Amino acid sequence: MNDAELVRKVLTVFSADIPQRIRLLKMSLDQRDERATREALHSLKGAAANVSANAVQSLLNELEHVQNAGGLDPVVLLMPELERQLDLFEICLKQRLI
Repeated sequence: MNDAELVRKVLTVFSADIPQRIRLLKMSLDQRDERATREALHSLKGAAANVSANAVQSLLNELEHVQNAGGLDPVVLLMPELERQLDLFEICLKQRLI
């Protein structure tokens, strides 16, 4: 496997994995589970870092900080922005992978 194929595979796995990670994050927020939310945010941030989704990673870093400072409500308020950033990254991926 050459470098381009490896990059394509990593990005494809990231893209396929994100919906489940978002579902887990939303479930943890719905259940008001701070620990599970913290773990979901951290896991998403790591995945974003692995594929250089810098805007997504930065927002997830902010979400971790706001959760630590103010609990779950600020995270809930910022979820639409997280989903928007993920959608933008997905659009960029599709343009590059086609």
